[in-house]
Amino acid sequence: MTVKHVCEREQFGARLGTFQAVQQMTAVMAIDLEAARHVTRHALWRLAEGLPADREIAIAKAWTGRAYRNVSVLAHQLHGGAGYVVEHPLHRHSLRAQEAELLFGSSEEWLTELADGIRLGRGES
Repeated sequence: MTVKHVCEREQFGARLGTFQAVQQMTAVMAIDLEAARHVTRHALWRLAEGLPADREIAIAKAWTGRAYRNVSVLAHQLHGGAGYVVEHPLHRHSLRAQEAELLFGSSEEWLTELADGIRLGRGES
């Protein structure tokens, strides 16, 4: 939705998608999305193979939650004022990102879980 918007929307006599900052923002969004898919698939593969997956699940939940939040914020910035209107579909995505954190734990909670699992801060290696 956001890529389509920046490809079509004109501002300052040019399409938004021609500006370097906009291109970089959409690239960051694509990287976050692809990385979330990768870590989630890896965790699912380990589960399907019957392998231990606590670490991979914590990584997937931490990364995916953070990516969802970051992509939503960038999308709002790229849509401008329209993205903040309650009737705009983007508004629902932001609400879903917040809801997901409440239901499945925040990225910070999963990072703590991951750190505990690898015994950081306990003087052990």
